[in-house]
Amino acid sequence: MATWMETLGRLLRRLRRGVSRSGAVALGAGLVASPVAGQNASGSVTPPIVATPPSRLSRYAKKFVLKPLGQDRILFRLAGHASHASHASHASHASHASHYSGSGGYAPPPPASSPPPPPVQTPRTEQAPPPKLFESPATLAFGAMHRTGQSTPVMWTRGSRLFNASLLDGQTQVVQNGEHLTLRPPGNAQTLHFAGYVSAAMDLTGASATVGVQPASGGALTNFALVVNPNTWYAFAATNDTLVFISRENGALSSTNIPFNRGAHRFWRFRHDRASNVLFWETRGPAGSWRVRHALTPQLSLSSAELELSAGTSAGVSDPGTAAFDTFGLQLPKQ
Repeated sequence: MATWMETLGRLLRRLRRGVSRSGAVALGAGLVASPVAGQNASGSVTPPIVATPPSRLSRYAKKFVLKPLGQDRILFRLAGHASHASHASHASHASHASHYSGSGGYAPPPPASSPPPPPVQTPRTEQAPPPKLFESPATLAFGAMHRTGQSTPVMWTRGSRLFNASLLDGQTQVVQNGEHLTLRPPGNAQTLHFAGYVSAAMDLTGASATVGVQPASGGALTNFALVVNPNTWYAFAATNDTLVFISRENGALSSTNIPFNRGAHRFWRFRHDRASNVLFWETRGPAGSWRVRHALTPQLSLSSAELELSAGTSAGVSDPGTAAFDTFGLQLPKQ
């Protein structure tokens, strides 16, 4: 088997024959130019080709140089390197990479980028569902007004004289079914919520007004009031198993109360005695007679007064139940 030296020798002999034919040898990306022996442009003899010590086949940035294996072998220099006696003259260069614009040079891979930080998980805040709102009737006919053998329906308008309008927010459900009117405040409320109806103003001097009541439960409030003006009014109020008799006259508030009994206090009545000018709070059960629970002399005339039915709840009542009114009746004196 031929040694690598013999193989290289054959390669050099072929190169010599190529030079004798064309005077040029193409090696790789460079061109080795060597005049043909005995021939040049002027016909003079070409100087001998420089011999170099034994070496090897080298690669310099895609340009190749053949170096001889012995004293009788010649060196074919690349055209681009002909001005250098040896590569030692490159001492001024940091490396052969300085010969090139960078094409074909080695570029280290960019450093691996750090992975992006995981997204910050923002805790979700559970929002309470919006409150349920009810459309209550703007006006309704409830109960009857009696005078000298005649009876007419009593008309009521949505609103309240006891509570601020902001509390009448539609969260209390109002249902009328014939002679029954129910008001159901919302459960687990965070603020006050009420609904109410007010009659037209009329002369209640010497009159009596009666209504059947089944109050809302717990801390809910059920009211039946006689109103002269915002600063003067009188009311029944049931709350927390207590029946309260309230009066407010010229802004001054006073009250008295008794334990509430659903049987004995099934009906509530205001009665004004014209002769004595006394206003009575009275109650009775489904059967039996009226009993006076509270009384006072009104400081203002009842000649233009309104009646109110209302109910609502304060904060923290889980189940206020339903306030129910029925069989309302207004008896006016003979004219």
